[in-house]
Amino acid sequence: MPADVAFAKGTSRKVLKSSERIGGDLAVVVQETETRGMYNGTAIHMLGTETAVLEKKGDGWVVTHFHWSSRKAK
Repeated sequence: MPADVAFAKGTSRKVLKSSERIGGDLAVVVQETETRGMYNGTAIHMLGTETAVLEKKGDGWVVTHFHWSSRKAK
């Protein structure tokens, strides 16, 4: 976790595209992101995709699956 915190402090993340689809008690949220900054003295520029699957439980939503992937930007 300390490395994740250091990475977040040294970079900024921008959501490029976001979509959601809700059907009954299930929802899927997809985001495309761009991250830039410095981490451990290295310049960071990467693109990411995040997918979250949520299930309605009572009055709220619970994340049942989360996937995150990234690649270097060209």
